[in-house]
Amino acid sequence: MNKKTLIRNLTGTCLLALCAACAQAQQLPPISAADWGGAHSSYPASNAIDGSTNWSSRWAASGSPVNLYVDLGSAQAVTEVGVAWGDGNSRSYVFEIWARSGTSGSWTKVFDDVSSGNSTDIEVYDITNITARQVRVKTFSNSASSSWTNITEFEVYGSQGSGGGGSSTVPPSGNFDLSQWKLTLPVSKTSYFGSGGSSAAEILPGENCNVSGFTGDPLDDGYEDSNYFYTGSDGTMVFETPLSGGASTISSSYVRSELRELYDWSPCEDDGAANWSPSGTHVLSGTLKVVDYYAADPQTVVGQIHAKNSDKALLKLQWDGPTKDIRAIVNANPTSGNPFSIDFGLIPGTDEWSYVITLDDGTMTIAVTYNGTTVTESVTFGSGSMSSDWNNHVYYFKAGNYAQADKNSGGNFEVRFSALNTSHSN
Repeated sequence: MNKKTLIRNLTGTCLLALCAACAQAQQLPPISAADWGGAHSSYPASNAIDGSTNWSSRWAASGSPVNLYVDLGSAQAVTEVGVAWGDGNSRSYVFEIWARSGTSGSWTKVFDDVSSGNSTDIEVYDITNITARQVRVKTFSNSASSSWTNITEFEVYGSQGSGGGGSSTVPPSGNFDLSQWKLTLPVSKTSYFGSGGSSAAEILPGENCNVSGFTGDPLDDGYEDSNYFYTGSDGTMVFETPLSGGASTISSSYVRSELRELYDWSPCEDDGAANWSPSGTHVLSGTLKVVDYYAADPQTVVGQIHAKNSDKALLKLQWDGPTKDIRAIVNANPTSGNPFSIDFGLIPGTDEWSYVITLDDGTMTIAVTYNGTTVTESVTFGSGSMSSDWNNHVYYFKAGNYAQADKNSGGNFEVRFSALNTSHSN
């Protein structure tokens, strides 16, 4: 097997340039992590995908072998795996990397080696290329003769622009699980359904519970509209937001083609169960590209955390055009707002990139990955400028194409997602 290793520091800089694929690979954000074999209860698997290589945020397990694996949410083209080894500057680890295409069935070994023993940064291993949903590192021993394996971070990478979301011949629900989402459209209920009023139309999953007069398919079972929401020729989930008047939601002057998470919701029921508490760990991850935008005002929101009963979004992750940094707009207070921005770097043109948004027991972490480099920032409720009042709300994710430009301008925004996943754990 061709064993090439690259070591990256926390900013993604190549320290040992032995991997030819460094410039082409991008991080594939996992939706969850798990383990088996001697895991320490204080250092769970989730620590290995939290964006931090701090020793206090490690996964630890005792025995031989021990296994740590991540779930990407869907089968993707995997070319590299990155591991930040605990005490990796003073000990080396004997390990293997395995992968499989689904959540069950047999695993395929794609790499085996010994870690460098001279770095605590992420070591990236050039594995046998494979289409995989789950990727596992299996560790046997270390040079310090310790029974413990410690991993501070575990990352998976695939080829830049390596593919879409799936088949191009099925509606979005054929490639993505939309059973816990509803779709907001940039057109009024009356215009779209024939009745319902002037606010934005919504398409629900499950049984047809939209409004009287709508006879189309549910969101999670065949819904598609070539004007607003459809499957692209590359298999991606396409969100179109034309700036041709349209209709906004009650609390906004902007139009959107955007998904709203419904969490633990049942069809045709009240949306009270469509929200989650800030306790536990809640993750939204997406891989996307903006392929069309209104050049005079190129701003669109592609991921959000919203609080129920507050007109202030906790977080808006916003693409500001091909010449400006991606930024997170965070409201410090659920009542007064007091927003501030966090920049995540420039993504030129219409290239594909990924994000992972996590709310973990009152700490919000945003990680943006482009061209193999990940930038991670965190804020905590009740710390710094962040109000502790955010702890008193329940939340939901949003993702899609929420254009921040004049809805009567005549422009258009098009956003394509090749991956979109959520996960929740208490």
